[in-house]
Amino acid sequence: MIKNIVKIDKKIIRFVVIDILLMLMSLLFTLITPLVYQRFIDDCLVNKDVSYLGIIIVAYFLMWFLDTFISFLRNEYEQKYLFKFKKFFAEKAMNNALRITTNISLGDLKDRIESDVYYLVIKNTIDKIYNYILITGCVIMMIYINYIFGLSSLLIFPLAIFLLKPIHNKMIKYASEYRETFGEYETWLVKTCDMWDDLKENGHKEFIMNKFYKRWVVLNRLYLKRQICFVAQYCLNEFKDTFLIKLNLYFLGIAFIMTGNMTVGMLLAFMKYYEKCINTYQEINTINANNTSYKPYLEKAEQLVTENISEPNHKPLV
Repeated sequence: MIKNIVKIDKKIIRFVVIDILLMLMSLLFTLITPLVYQRFIDDCLVNKDVSYLGIIIVAYFLMWFLDTFISFLRNEYEQKYLFKFKKFFAEKAMNNALRITTNISLGDLKDRIESDVYYLVIKNTIDKIYNYILITGCVIMMIYINYIFGLSSLLIFPLAIFLLKPIHNKMIKYASEYRETFGEYETWLVKTCDMWDDLKENGHKEFIMNKFYKRWVVLNRLYLKRQICFVAQYCLNEFKDTFLIKLNLYFLGIAFIMTGNMTVGMLLAFMKYYEKCINTYQEINTINANNTSYKPYLEKAEQLVTENISEPNHKPLV
């Protein structure tokens, strides 16, 4: 996908590099904040030593200010570039679409122009790179806090993933089927509307209404299956986060505290890193699911933008 995007706009590489550098600067504050939180818990709350309280408050304020400023710069940079890219892509796709004569229906054309898949794939790719770096950084920080506790906690994570994988795969499957079926329905609907007067004159109105009803029955079933999988995944996620992970880790952490191998602040900071890993992993799953569902639209959009289009021999789409 990225190779095809580069063919359309070679400046995309520079944009991705700069955007990732800005995210890494923001990531630095994300990884430091739990350590400052640890010092606040251990020194100020547990040991009742307020001598570092002023430094901790200033550190929190500076990290918040710098993180907000970097996020603002990144957002402005992304919006400025990606808006130009979306405009460029839409104009090129539309100009080519007006010259295509054969195999593109109005329903497909609508999907190709409105889906913004190239824009979404760019965003998802950058976010995915950032999330992988974030998980790596959090794992390093967990091992830094307590390598035995860190390695032990990492054994629980694959078990939770294994429990969620089947329902997650089903949700991706039903979401893709729904999107593909809905696209076919839109194409059929556009063609039917174009020929509606002829169909009514020939007495096919009842037949078309039956087909319309059958298509919506199929769509409703797929939508229901997708929503059931979504709710089931949400419930399993809550069970995993609350019972399989948090409670087990807290019990294990208490044992480490009682043996003098950890402090309360270290445990709470560790849990912040661990929860960040879980949330980031779920975000990566969401990105992968979205990229899978975007694939048919990306292929359609790519045809409009990259193919060599000859002058029409037939009537164009306008």
